[in-house]
Amino acid sequence: MSRSLSDLPVDVILLYKKILRAEHTFNGTWFARRENPNHWTAHVNKWSSELLLSYFRQASIDILQRGFSIFNFLHLVAREGNPRLAEILVNKGLELDMKDFAKRTPLHIALIHHQEDTAIVFLNAGADVMLFKGYALLLAAENCSSTMVERILKKMDALQQPVTTSPTMGFPQITYVQHVKNIALTAATIRQARGVKNVLIRHGADPHWQTDSPLCIGMFRTFVLTD
Repeated sequence: MSRSLSDLPVDVILLYKKILRAEHTFNGTWFARRENPNHWTAHVNKWSSELLLSYFRQASIDILQRGFSIFNFLHLVAREGNPRLAEILVNKGLELDMKDFAKRTPLHIALIHHQEDTAIVFLNAGADVMLFKGYALLLAAENCSSTMVERILKKMDALQQPVTTSPTMGFPQITYVQHVKNIALTAATIRQARGVKNVLIRHGADPHWQTDSPLCIGMFRTFVLTD
């Protein structure tokens, strides 16, 4: 996820040098760290300078995607957390639901790494919360606040689709949304997140599903990510 400076476009190198001189912007530390000076993607969460943000507003999609193959720049921004930069990249047209090597979208990564402000940008831009049978809700229940969980629940409730599982399996015909709500409730129980549990139950999660066993979570995760 990093590249040598010599491989960067000329305009990026020029910007890099300008930023090095703008010590008041980054305190002259992170962008050319002595221990790893060629990591141009280091500390994306600190890219708040108008100079740098203006560059990304003007940069072409080709430059923004260069050096990223199985994932896109949004995955990096999602992990580090930078809502202003995320909004710029989304508006530039970077693929919002592109999956990385582990089938995670930028929204999934933001939820895993507790970057709720950045996740909100993706949700407002239309990130698919139903992808992988509503996997985003489980990730939010495992890692995020009750506010984020409720935000995702409201989107899912508006988009829920009927389950297509064969009735011969012996399971009740519930929706995918209902199923992932129940799984998320187990995650919240294990996490001992009372606020998250209350939100899930208020939005229809079955309290009889409450358990402290991670087995059903592991089975669900394996199923949806290999489907």
